[in-house]
Amino acid sequence: VYDRLERDEPSVLEKTRTAQLVPPTERGLEAGDAMDVREILAMLNQAQVGSPDGIEEGCVDSGSGDAEGEANMDGSSETIQEISASGMFTLDANPDVEDAEKLQYVYNALGDNGKGKSSASAE
Repeated sequence: VYDRLERDEPSVLEKTRTAQLVPPTERGLEAGDAMDVREILAMLNQAQVGSPDGIEEGCVDSGSGDAEGEANMDGSSETIQEISASGMFTLDANPDVEDAEKLQYVYNALGDNGKGKSSASAE
């Protein structure tokens, strides 16, 4: 049985979705060296300089008439995920708030007086 085991490496999508939630050491991966922000920006700039006319190889020119390629370029055809310390949420949909009823109650209780000022007196 041990000989048939395979190491299942997480895909890039899985890594981006769980990056801040599950550290690499807890996933059984090597910790990896921390990179400086300047190094990351330099690598991104080198990738953008790929071709002389500013269009990277494999990218679709916006005037080519390829509707599917153009939809993917502006990101409208796929859900965009955001990673933050508090969790993930979609950027192109309404927020999924667990305590929406409590927040709505507080909002209704404050009414027009809830514009950043307290209406209660300090007696």
